[in-house]
Amino acid sequence: MDRADVAAGAFLSFIWSVFVFLLHVSVVYLVAHFCIPWLGGRLHDLPAVIAPAANESSFQFLFNHILTLSVICGAAAALATGPFAQRAMRWVWLVPAVVLAYKFTTYPSTLLQDRFAEAFHHYFAAGFLVPEFHSYREMFAQWSPEHARGLDQMRFTAPLYVGLSYAIFGWIVTHFDLSARSIWERFRKTDVHRTNEEGSQSH
Repeated sequence: MDRADVAAGAFLSFIWSVFVFLLHVSVVYLVAHFCIPWLGGRLHDLPAVIAPAANESSFQFLFNHILTLSVICGAAAALATGPFAQRAMRWVWLVPAVVLAYKFTTYPSTLLQDRFAEAFHHYFAAGFLVPEFHSYREMFAQWSPEHARGLDQMRFTAPLYVGLSYAIFGWIVTHFDLSARSIWERFRKTDVHRTNEEGSQSH
């Protein structure tokens, strides 16, 4: 194999690695954009299990539990993609981290404000007070800085939480072979073994 073939193989390998990395990053952002609001809505509708405050709106519940919901969704995504785990999964958090770092460092503030404290509160703090609304008219009438802060955390902070959870649980899944497929195979083998034992005992 000459140098041209080696270089071509290395280039194709690099292109494939970049593609796989971007694919996993896409998973992170899709999970943050769709799965977190869906899970937050489902849990908010289960007061007997989650017991939210009686006056806590669905958006308030979602914004106040972004970290928990992100970790759960990231772990579930890692479990689902276990059979396709790649080394790139370990670094998916870098993209949302860079984006959030840029937003954090460019957060606008006045000379009388502590930029770090204001930015930290905007992108990481909970304690949201968001009223419920049932129409777009009510939403725009009740719009407040709390809505903007919550949406910014959904857009920029939640992907970082999901990426970290996805990377950590992805490593756990691959290291301990805990993918959904392997768990199902173990369950199926155990069930078949139990059935065979019951059949031999009956005879």
